[in-house]
Amino acid sequence: MNKITLILLFITSLGFAQTFKSKPLKRHLIPGELIIICKNNCVGAFQKKFGKKAKVKISNKNKNKYSLIKLTGITKGQFKSLNKNLKNPDIIMGPNYQYIGDPRESTPIRSDDPLIKDQDHHKIIKSKKAWESHGIGKSNIVVAVTDDGVSLIHDDLKDAIWKNSKEIAGNGIDDDNNGYIDDVNGWDFSDDDNDPNGGSHGTHVAGIIGATINNGSGGSGIAPGVKIMPIRWYGGSNSWTSELISKSYLYALNNGANIINTSYNIDGFVNDQVYRELVKVIKEEGVILFNSAGNGNRKDPPRGKIEEIVLVAALDSDMSKKKVDSRAYFSNYGKGIDIAAPGHPVYATTLNGKYGDMSGTSMASPAAAAVAALIWSHNKDLTRDQVLAKLYAGVDNIDDKNPKYIGQLGSGRINSFKALNASGKKPVNVTITLPYKSMKRNSDSGKLEFYLQVNTKISSNTIKSMSYLKLTKPKLRGPIKYVKKDVTTAYDSKQGLIRFTFAEDLRAGKYIIKMPKKFIVAGKKAQMFKDTKAISKTAAYYIINVPPKS
Repeated sequence: MNKITLILLFITSLGFAQTFKSKPLKRHLIPGELIIICKNNCVGAFQKKFGKKAKVKISNKNKNKYSLIKLTGITKGQFKSLNKNLKNPDIIMGPNYQYIGDPRESTPIRSDDPLIKDQDHHKIIKSKKAWESHGIGKSNIVVAVTDDGVSLIHDDLKDAIWKNSKEIAGNGIDDDNNGYIDDVNGWDFSDDDNDPNGGSHGTHVAGIIGATINNGSGGSGIAPGVKIMPIRWYGGSNSWTSELISKSYLYALNNGANIINTSYNIDGFVNDQVYRELVKVIKEEGVILFNSAGNGNRKDPPRGKIEEIVLVAALDSDMSKKKVDSRAYFSNYGKGIDIAAPGHPVYATTLNGKYGDMSGTSMASPAAAAVAALIWSHNKDLTRDQVLAKLYAGVDNIDDKNPKYIGQLGSGRINSFKALNASGKKPVNVTITLPYKSMKRNSDSGKLEFYLQVNTKISSNTIKSMSYLKLTKPKLRGPIKYVKKDVTTAYDSKQGLIRFTFAEDLRAGKYIIKMPKKFIVAGKKAQMFKDTKAISKTAAYYIINVPPKS
């Protein structure tokens, strides 16, 4: 029997950060239901094993693509037996959960006549300049919108909707054998049909990304040439369950989405091994998953621990109030935030063919996703990481507008034009690895040393050019004044280790070490620098212990 690779969707939702009006989500176990995701035609093995003992429902059985199997009528004994006998580390399994509550992260403000001149976010992120120099995006780049539906008849969206070229509309046949009949424009998992037409939240998100430009009406998306794949996963008759969430992501993955935008509350999934495996699969397949940072006005939201997703914070974007680029009062911030984008408010498509303002990190996330779509349109050969490197490198510095949140709003605020012209080289990822949070003394020389590890080769000249570090004792109040301490450096390129040796001894105790800009990482900085006090645009600040002399 061929080796089977299985990934089981087991989503455990604990406390959820609140949106403007919603309460934390609750979850309920659905008795006897087991969700399995598998690849390489493993469906037959499960049918054979459980077909007589339990009901087997297969959502997709394409060879070499991901399939979802739901087993119902599973007893506790069968589950324990499976869990005991499956030794393959790639095999994960768990029950199906139902989620109660509203995870959308936005709120409407007003609705009036649509005009592109009213879309302040385009002026802020230099959309027009990007379009004029690099184009409006290409239709072979597909952004999946997992949401409460997308209006398929809106004048500014009807031509932007993805079309499944392998499916014949209305013939009642699954022409492309992907498990979904007549899925010409995506799928509605919330009602289990082929009509993802729907809600105000998803319609607004879709319009921010890809509303049509130069059609004589309305405004424009940030990447108006790309295609939107509508995936309705919330708001219909079906409950929001592990199975539904799993199917939604797999549909995007199996049907060619380059980018997925999820403007929903995912804090409850952080400690769930199965959800973490799912987002790893999405990353490994080269797809970028953007997610809202959350509207809880919370520092270090739990979702920041999920390194495979791109978390987007929201900034003020009403140019009439002269607070542009300040952190939106509701936006989460801190560790794990990757980037920031306009989100309070954003003027985009709404239901009934109209335009309106909505605010939330729900609006910031698709704005960043759209810039990534433009980058990929300009060069389809870029890898996922290269697209993100350009996105993070091509930002505007917002530290002066956010002095209390320096290093806590990601790499900066999105800028379409700068991102398209930024370097696509993979950033250097630097983490403290030895000796954890303490320095050590060299056994021969007695001098203090500490190490950094880099995950990619960097120039030895860059390392050798550093002749000193700035450090100080931590202070609770008042400005921090650093002093220079001479260091020598050694770089082992094979192991990726940089050793810093201090020329003079230091008294025992805690110190803050300020590392220069050359070691700044684009992306999840605060997670990459695990022992870091803070990250700014110009430096990383390590807290490290100096041991006493023996």
